[in-house]
Amino acid sequence: EQRLEMMKQELEKFSKSISTSVELEKENTILRRNLEEYGDKFNEFHSTVTKTNELNQACKNELSNLMKKNNTLEKETKSLREKLVHVTLTGIEKDKAINTAETQVDNLKSLCRTLQNERDEKEKTIQKLLSNSSENIN
Repeated sequence: EQRLEMMKQELEKFSKSISTSVELEKENTILRRNLEEYGDKFNEFHSTVTKTNELNQACKNELSNLMKKNNTLEKETKSLREKLVHVTLTGIEKDKAINTAETQVDNLKSLCRTLQNERDEKEKTIQKLLSNSSENIN
């Protein structure tokens, strides 16, 4: 009987071990599924982060290119402004020179008219004198 009792106890232990083993196997299966799901989610997350990093780098490159273009355009704008100022100043100087030349031409025309009038008067005076002189000779 004692032997039978021991066998019963052994059988109960064995039965408990089997049920524990089955439960552990079920838990192991669940944990493996969870691990696979977490692995898939991690891979998806990693893929998203990689794509985000690539997009971020592309944006940085684009921003860098735009900054270079902006710097080039700013230099061109500065150069064009300097040229515009130079052309404007040159134009102002030419306008002043033209105005001065026109004033000089007007002054010369006036002087020329005055000299012509004086010449005409002198010619008339000479003609009178010659005419008086020729009358006196006759």
